[in-house]
Amino acid sequence: MVATVVGGALSDRFGRRKPFVFGASCLAGVACVIPLISPTWTGVLAFSIVSGLGLGCYLSVDTALATLVLPSDRDNGRDLSILNMSMAVPQIVAPLIASALVLHVGGYPAVFVGSGVLAVLGALAVIPIRGAK
Repeated sequence: MVATVVGGALSDRFGRRKPFVFGASCLAGVACVIPLISPTWTGVLAFSIVSGLGLGCYLSVDTALATLVLPSDRDNGRDLSILNMSMAVPQIVAPLIASALVLHVGGYPAVFVGSGVLAVLGALAVIPIRGAK
């Protein structure tokens, strides 16, 4: 919650969204390294804190960024519903992929590596967005 409020407020203050989305996604990706380095209870707690900070900032600022690049004011409701679905589908599919990684690729470390890589790729996908700072 702290990262959501602080990240959103700072984004509003600076009038910039892309750097916050990029940074939050990178932070979530880097957080995935923590359990690989320290597979302990303390490591999991540190992972939870760092990834929670990244996710909180991401959720508050990414939605604001998305609203800035919608193609038409007339269709905002429809476009935001499509955005909502595009965020829900991965939450449905991710457990299936994670279970396959755990069972067939290399246990939970494979899940953390895959998650970290996808988070950083998501951060890079923000770079080419035009029409928003």
